[in-house]
Amino acid sequence: MIGTIYQAGKPPSTWYWYVLGVMVVLCGVGCFLYWRGYRIPAKFMNPILKRLPQKISAHLVRFKHLEQEPEMVEAAAPA
Repeated sequence: MIGTIYQAGKPPSTWYWYVLGVMVVLCGVGCFLYWRGYRIPAKFMNPILKRLPQKISAHLVRFKHLEQEPEMVEAAAPA
């Protein structure tokens, strides 16, 4: 049964191979540049790293508020 399923499968389309090839080439170029000592300068990374904690904390605060909202409603309801 399993052999029949595998034999009936379609081979990957050409787009799959193009996308895979582009990704492999980009990773190869990135690894080569890293190996050669080329790095992203800190002046480009600092604004991103400074902004990232604010973005994460905003989502966490909103999630915590939504999580606590049902508890507040229960506490506010008369017994």
